[in-house]
Parts: sequence; C-alpha cells; structure tokens
Amino acid sequence: MNSAVKVNPPLLFWLIAVLALVWNGLGLMEYLNQIQMTAEDLSKLPAFEQQMYSSTPGWVNMAFGAAVIFGVLGSLTLLLRKSWASHLFLISMIAVLVQMSYLFFVSGYFQAKGWGLDVS
Repeated sequence: MNSAVKVNPPLLFWLIAVLALVWNGLGLMEYLNQIQMTAEDLSKLPAFEQQMYSSTPGWVNMAFGAAVIFGVLGSLTLLLRKSWASHLFLISMIAVLVQMSYLFFVSGYFQAKGWGLDVS
C-alpha cells in the first residue's frame, strides 16, 4: 500500500511566502510604472535620474522585468507549495544579477552619486 503523509508547513513558511509575494508584487508595480513612464513624467524627475532612465539599455529593463515577473510567479507557486517554485526563483535571481551588474559595474551610478570607492 502506498500512502503519502501530508505535512502542513509551519506558520513561518506562510509568512515568508506572503512577504515574498508582496515584495515581488511591489517590484512588478514599479516595473510597470517605469515602462509606462511618459516624457512628461520623466521631465518631473531630477536631472540625474532623467539621465539614468534615458541612458539605461533595453536589456537592463528586460532583466528587471524578468526578475520581478519570475519573482511573482515563484512566490505564487511557493504559496501553492509546488516543487518547481525554486526554479522560478532561480531565474529571478539570475535576472537580478544581470540587472545589478549593469548598475554596479557599467552605469557609473555610484561614482556620479559620490559613493565610489577611493582606491588611491
């Protein structure tokens, strides 16, 4: 006879899963706001941010979108207790690393803000 024992996860599991969904949902809302930004909206930002938004390559925006979309999907599948939620979170993490590699190593954002490392 083959019987499976169903184990209910602890409360901490549900708390973390819901927080992950909220966090990734907020990221998705920010991504949607960013891609729907009009020229008028952009003109209301400080000059530095206008320059950053206008000079960001499309692949960085696509990585941002992939990160939050797969993060939301991963959070939903985690709540549904699907084993493949970890694969969606892995894709999200890779997309975050791609996106952040541009910010940290290519964009010059930290140097422009005066946060660069002084190695002299």
